[in-house]
Amino acid sequence: SVGEALDKPVSGALTASVDSFDLEFIGGEGGVETPESSLVGEVPGQSWLALGFGNLGEVAKNTIDQLKDAGIRDFQAGLSQVEQATGSSIEQLTDALGDAALYVEGTTEPTLTGALVIQTKDPELTGRLLNQLQTLVRLGSSGTVRPLQLSAGDTGFQIKDPSIAPQAVEIAQQDDKL
Repeated sequence: SVGEALDKPVSGALTASVDSFDLEFIGGEGGVETPESSLVGEVPGQSWLALGFGNLGEVAKNTIDQLKDAGIRDFQAGLSQVEQATGSSIEQLTDALGDAALYVEGTTEPTLTGALVIQTKDPELTGRLLNQLQTLVRLGSSGTVRPLQLSAGDTGFQIKDPSIAPQAVEIAQQDDKL
């Protein structure tokens, strides 16, 4: 497991004020500083949680390198399987990822919604991968999987399976955002 590969503990701190709070995590010696995400300012105003990840592709590359260095059993074989399944190298996949933001809104279970929005630097690659994912999900899901009706060039699908989530889950690419 990844936890066994870490030789230093991960710690965190939460600092709150009247109108904001800061959450900071520190782990090991090889910490990674990331720039602020450009997408945080684009989350809906009624969101009560918004987390930004600057340059997600670079974070993913660094994480992969750390996991390789940790000597996790069969990790390289897993990466090779991902490359074979997607028809793209790990470098192409990580290079396609830009800034990201995660947000949550709603006050009760029926109104609780949210999204992970990832900027894509290679919409052609991520669109192809999204279509592959839709095929795989359709084969493996007992719920209803159906395409979303989006504007020209945009692609996506919806999974409606109460065993996964009480509400439908939508996965889509619109312009340069997943």
